Amino acid sequence: MENKLLSFISIIKEIRKADIFRLIPNLSMEEFALLNMMQSLFTLTSDQPSMDHSEDLEISPEDTENCSESRQNQQENEEDVSKEAAEEKQCIKVSALVKELGAPPSVVSRTLRSLDKKGLITRTVDEHDRRNVLVWITEEGEKTINEANAIMEECLSRVFADVGEDNMRQLMSTIKKLQESLNREMD
Repeated sequence: MENKLLSFISIIKEIRKADIFRLIPNLSMEEFALLNMMQSLFTLTSDQPSMDHSEDLEISPEDTENCSESRQNQQENEEDVSKEAAEEKQCIKVSALVKELGAPPSVVSRTLRSLDKKGLITRTVDEHDRRNVLVWITEEGEKTINEANAIMEECLSRVFADVGEDNMRQLMSTIKKLQESLNREMD
């Protein structure tokens, strides 16, 4: 069993060394993951079809809301956002992101702060419940995550082609089973 464990750990280390996130120079792995999750959540609340695994997300309708009032108050002095744009965007509570990611609040907060400094998201206090902080993706954030996803899709398409679609499907299925088994062991 020890050899299997060491082999497994070695393979995981080698995959992590590949660091595919260096293909996206302006986003860290955490920023990429958080922006994608936010985009998935907002896709769930719109009429657009989702092309991701957002069905796996456990966000309740109370965690996302139309944030036109908060956005308008936050952006009163910003000339690049129209009232219509503010009204159509969705917000999510930071607490919901923390819950969904399963990451420590400090990590989520630090990542959101970084994304905010880059102008990719905006944070504001909830007008209706000041205990909550709401976040949304800016137009620049949408552009950035769409470009990053295109880069990742292109890279992974080449990898899938090299490894083979059937092998990749089998690998993903095996990883999912491994995750489920590990979750059962940890409960």
